[in-house]
Amino acid sequence: IRPPDGKIEEAIEHYLDSDATRPPIVLAGRGAAESGAKDAIEAFAEQTNGLLATSIKGRGLFSDHPYSLGFVGSWGSNISNRYITDSDCIFAFGCSLNSYTLDSGHLLPDEATVVHVDTDESSIGRYAPVDVGIVGDARETAEMLLAELEAMNIDRSGVFWTDSLRREISEAPDFEEREYPERDGTLDPRTLVRRLNEILPAKRFIVSDGGHSMRWTIDGLDITHPDDYTWTIDFAGIGQAMSQGIGASMSLDDDRTCITSCGDAGFFMHLSEVETAARNDAPVIIVVWNDDAFGEEYHNLIDVGLDPNGALLPTPDLSGVAEKLGADGYSISSEPDLEAISDEINKKPDGPVILDCRIDVDIRHRTAGL
Repeated sequence: IRPPDGKIEEAIEHYLDSDATRPPIVLAGRGAAESGAKDAIEAFAEQTNGLLATSIKGRGLFSDHPYSLGFVGSWGSNISNRYITDSDCIFAFGCSLNSYTLDSGHLLPDEATVVHVDTDESSIGRYAPVDVGIVGDARETAEMLLAELEAMNIDRSGVFWTDSLRREISEAPDFEEREYPERDGTLDPRTLVRRLNEILPAKRFIVSDGGHSMRWTIDGLDITHPDDYTWTIDFAGIGQAMSQGIGASMSLDDDRTCITSCGDAGFFMHLSEVETAARNDAPVIIVVWNDDAFGEEYHNLIDVGLDPNGALLPTPDLSGVAEKLGADGYSISSEPDLEAISDEINKKPDGPVILDCRIDVDIRHRTAGL
């Protein structure tokens, strides 16, 4: 879909009128990934010295770019959300700008100029006000915007892309460094996800369940392309990852390993499917973030001043349960436990592997709660 006549010029005029004194944000979603727009968007970002970012469904698209902030939104990184709220101009390619992406509108500055590109006209302005809506393919539109800048001799290369900014982005912490008292028999989920990210196969396809555990997964388990990640909570229901992950592991026709991530509550919703996976030799690694609780509800109850103990739910030895159902099971409650099985989980398995990861329920992700 080629943008209508005059829309490219209108977008550039609004960009120039924004008189940006801070780097613009060049935001891409799943639609941009599907159109193959990565190179075109990166070239446009370089010409404007805009900072690259994605929606959660576009996560990983710019993972190899030094001026990529990661993904923005309700669960976005601190640095990405900070820069988008400070921006004078936002170019959005192939993303709906919905409540997840803009944190219910809180991330969109009132004075910012917004250019929204989408193939679906009904998506433009549906969730957030825009100054210029362009119905067009993300790749072709980015190429045309770049060509218009070049025709006007507008090149802001080097204005915002500085060595200090590059260092700031590369050194930005993945998690809050708040300290918590140690709890015997459990791991700090931040420590766990950092080490899992190093140990688990680099060529991976991640299926993530909802709940508190999802936040550690999307922050800490890296991917290199949006096609390597499946979002299962469009309607905010946990327990969807097990069935989707088992199916994905059996349908992947390449050397990626399917890693399914879920909390203990979500895992129990489809516990019987571990036997299905074992019977069919599904090559899936299932990471269970076992906090002996409904973790999301636990923190929500604290937020509203109620007793959170009603959300605590002690679970049995899931590794033993997994083995009884025919899978390989491992119980992990310390770093040595994890190191002891590193050789077993750094390759694609022959059948289902369940990692019963015992984590401290009181360690709270920065985006948790109401």
